[in-house]
Amino acid sequence: MNKSHSKRVFIYIPSRYGSQRLPAKALAPIKGRPLVSWVIDQAKGSKLAERVVVVTDDARIQEVALGEGAEVQMTPSECPSGTDRIAWAVKNLKDRPDVVVNLQGDEPLITPQAIDLAIAPVLNGECQISTLSTRFKSLKEFESRNCVKVLCRKNRDAIYFSRFAIPYSRLDPADEGSLIPEQHIGLYVYETETLLKLAALAPTELEKMESLEQLRALYYGYSIRVVETEYNGVGVDTPEDLERVSELMGES
Repeated sequence: MNKSHSKRVFIYIPSRYGSQRLPAKALAPIKGRPLVSWVIDQAKGSKLAERVVVVTDDARIQEVALGEGAEVQMTPSECPSGTDRIAWAVKNLKDRPDVVVNLQGDEPLITPQAIDLAIAPVLNGECQISTLSTRFKSLKEFESRNCVKVLCRKNRDAIYFSRFAIPYSRLDPADEGSLIPEQHIGLYVYETETLLKLAALAPTELEKMESLEQLRALYYGYSIRVVETEYNGVGVDTPEDLERVSELMGES
């Protein structure tokens, strides 16, 4: 890390042991190391953040994170989402950061450059919340419910996020240029006060239906700036994702 600004930026990595589609995925081995260890490595490469904190409710994850040189804050197991878990941790700090990064604990291929790209607009005061997206590389990814789609306004603020192939189009999705939606990358950056206000609001039906926490922000009228990046990693949600990431990282 090489912070060169006056605002304090903390990267939080929410990581829980329980996972419906891939149990204990935070500790799933990739090239002999737990998945969360790779995420910590990438977070520590950020030039804009000064601290990396793993927030978890599990002692096994705590042990791994401390061994990787990250800070750890234990949080209640009943936190309904990663954002809520981070907000609980930040709320209890006496010396809060100005900007909070929610780096999902299942993105082992995220790059420090992509993380900083998302941090920049919030750090510069352009918006209160930001996230990342990339262009879909295949029709298969576009049609997968494990790949979240985002539609953006002209100014790059999000219109909507969905696991479904939105919007409906009479064009053939295979036609070049017809895949208007972008693939969402699960990383969020917040002004700290915005994060705390958002976490205090009740979860919405849309959020529950899609299982997408960012829909709470849109429902309550917050704007989310979507920064496009060339990064096109693989989030680990299923055993198949874990196998694909292992292959991409050169595991035989």
